[in-house]
Amino acid sequence: MLQADPGRVLRFDRYTLRPLERQLLRDGQALVLGSRAFDLLHFLAGRAGRTVAADELRKAVWPERVVADNNLRVQLLSLRKLLGDDAIVNIPSKGYRFTLSLQDDAPPVLSTLAVAAANPQGNLPAYLPTLFDREQELQRLQALLSAHLRVSVLGAAGVGKTAFAQLAALEQQGRFSGGVWWVELAALTHSAQVATAVAAALGVTLRGPLPLQDLGRALDGRQMLVVLDNCEHLWVAVTDLADALLHSAPGVRLMFTSRRMVRCAGEQLLRLEPLPLPQGLDLTAARRSGAVALFDARARRADPRFVLTAANVVDVVTICQRLDGLALAIELAASRVPLLGLAGLRERLGERLRLLNNREPHTEARHLTLEAALDWSHALLSDSERRVLACLGVFAGSFSMHAVQAVAADETQDVWSIQEALQTLIEQSLLAPDSADQPVSDSPRYTLHETVRLYARTQLDARADATALRHRHALHVLAQARGPLDADGDPVDTVQTGLVDADLDNLRTAITWGLEHDIELALQLASGANSFFRLRGHHQESRRLAARLLAHPQAAAHPRLVGRLRLAQCAICFEQNDLRGFQAELAFAMAALQPLRVPSLMALCWGWASVFSFAMRQTDAAEAALQHALPLHRAAGKSRELATTLNHLASNRIGQGRAAEARPLLMEALSLNQQRGSRWSAAVTLQNLGEMHYALGDLDAARRHWLQAQTEFRDLRSLYHGAQLACYLGLAARRAGQWLQAHEELLLGLASSLPQRFTGATADAYIALAGLAAHTGRGRHAAVLLCLADCHRPLADALGPVLQDLPAISATVRAGVDPDTWHAARAQADRLMRDGSHEELLAFASS
Repeated sequence: MLQADPGRVLRFDRYTLRPLERQLLRDGQALVLGSRAFDLLHFLAGRAGRTVAADELRKAVWPERVVADNNLRVQLLSLRKLLGDDAIVNIPSKGYRFTLSLQDDAPPVLSTLAVAAANPQGNLPAYLPTLFDREQELQRLQALLSAHLRVSVLGAAGVGKTAFAQLAALEQQGRFSGGVWWVELAALTHSAQVATAVAAALGVTLRGPLPLQDLGRALDGRQMLVVLDNCEHLWVAVTDLADALLHSAPGVRLMFTSRRMVRCAGEQLLRLEPLPLPQGLDLTAARRSGAVALFDARARRADPRFVLTAANVVDVVTICQRLDGLALAIELAASRVPLLGLAGLRERLGERLRLLNNREPHTEARHLTLEAALDWSHALLSDSERRVLACLGVFAGSFSMHAVQAVAADETQDVWSIQEALQTLIEQSLLAPDSADQPVSDSPRYTLHETVRLYARTQLDARADATALRHRHALHVLAQARGPLDADGDPVDTVQTGLVDADLDNLRTAITWGLEHDIELALQLASGANSFFRLRGHHQESRRLAARLLAHPQAAAHPRLVGRLRLAQCAICFEQNDLRGFQAELAFAMAALQPLRVPSLMALCWGWASVFSFAMRQTDAAEAALQHALPLHRAAGKSRELATTLNHLASNRIGQGRAAEARPLLMEALSLNQQRGSRWSAAVTLQNLGEMHYALGDLDAARRHWLQAQTEFRDLRSLYHGAQLACYLGLAARRAGQWLQAHEELLLGLASSLPQRFTGATADAYIALAGLAAHTGRGRHAAVLLCLADCHRPLADALGPVLQDLPAISATVRAGVDPDTWHAARAQADRLMRDGSHEELLAFASS
């Protein structure tokens, strides 16, 4: 006897065994296999991993005959030649075992040879295209067809709607006494042709002046499924047909394929997404992906020598990813492998609209190229919708509706018409909600498949206002980066941003465009986005972009903007503990701004000079610089800059051991920041108040202020200050003797600072963790941690609360080890810094 479930489809390695069709497929292609060999394979594969006795095999495959061992061995030999010698092994004196693992959780590959069921009524093709990794969607569609009278399969151009619907329709045969019928609408150009086309497909003659009524009367009482393929350009006529049949021929069920909703009564939707992409780059994960399986099958059809291997799998996966898993795009790309090779194909995907075309005979015009497929959708849009689609070409990554309205709105289109156009683009499967997780407070975001984005850009490039649209895009990004403005037109807070993480690509695009077309705007963008780069931890990228902009030959014509960008880079360098870079940027900023003789700008320079001097332990020089800046800010009436200078002066006093004198300065700064609504600056002041109380020995007050600051910085999503404050809270817990809490806080700070290269916060965490290790008697571990801190930032450069605790921690650690142990600890720290990953460094610190 064969398996209890003889119809179960089995999948192993590259093979699919379909018992009901008596087929064995390799990568979707049917193989020739004898009847006895098929039964033998079916029996063994259904018992994969078990040893099956030879007698049991003979009884299963030849139940009514007595056969010799030679017959069994011949059949096994043919299977081994097909599957590989190791697929079926002989266990001496016990029997045979099928060794290939069944892939019950692998994406199914549906047969290219699915033959029509017993009921032949209808006009479906007997042989259908292969569908890869669509079993779950197919099950959902079958459930919808069983429960509802009207079902639409929606999807983008080239996603594979027609082939998917054909297979679903084929599996419905046998349920309908009147059969299953296929009606192709793509070639029709007028609404009046729809009823005629349906009637012709079903063999119905329409004689009267009212074709829908004639069709309804002819189909009344019949039980059938009719599939209308490619309805998007005639959806009004299809809606009229569906609604008419609902009343006159309720036994007729309809399935539609379309790029948009049909909008008939009772319509149920199944949106067909692109083929699933691999979850990894290894060969096993790739083969389980429908997108890669399709590429592999089509590439081998174009070139039988093609084999998917570990050596080329990265190229194949990358191509499928860049083509967004769109079936048509993948098929067309795979057909180019013999001409270009994988590397050449991958390099030229930016030209995909021209590169990817279909040379097979009898191909519909709209599927000849990717561009033709999108032209079909584009032709269905109104002029205003086409303009909005072209406007979307300015964006990179995802975008909000507000961003599109800011770019596209003008005297020809208001924000409401743009909103309606976006809705239509979603319905036409040209635009999709962004699948990436967004914070709850953020507005919904949308995105384009990369192929549609390229098409939108070609439409944008063809417009006379393309430059104006790109300029408006850059201005919108700048406005978001700066955040809200005060009555004087200045940002309320210099370290605040309306950009979210998902806007990074749009920011890059805007700066790159400005670099080529408007250097003044590019400089404004880089400076205005400094807060975004700092908040999100993109310090290195900020420095690279600034270097490109400042090297531009026309940058020197804008000294004010150059100076501001240099000062913005001072903040970046300070947070990375790059004091040499800080000093260089400050010198360049002063050289650019001094000739302008603008008091407020020179006051900013003096403020940053004080920060540098403070970091270098030159507290007297820092005090002198701040005394230069303070009256300039008071005279200019710039409360934001005044509050910043008061903060710096207070920090300097704390560093000089004059913490009590910092209180009035910080309270004035906090009041100014709160009046202006500057959350960032107010949070900095709260952090400084915590440092003041820590220096005065009031741990409860220090912790209270630091927790307030941490809440604000968390809302502002500042990675740097979040890491820094976790370390400070760990220090407070350590000094209070709360060892477990201190350990947790410090590890949290270290985990945040290591990947972002926040060297100062990383060093702070290591120093405090060294103090904890020394307290528990782990001298060698404490020494390594202290040496790691010194590797990230010299111990002599410690600042703030850590500087207050460092002498005692360092002395305790040194006293707990002998010189040899200290040198060994130093060598271990050097090795960890050289060879260890962030995960390994964190694991060592937590051990």
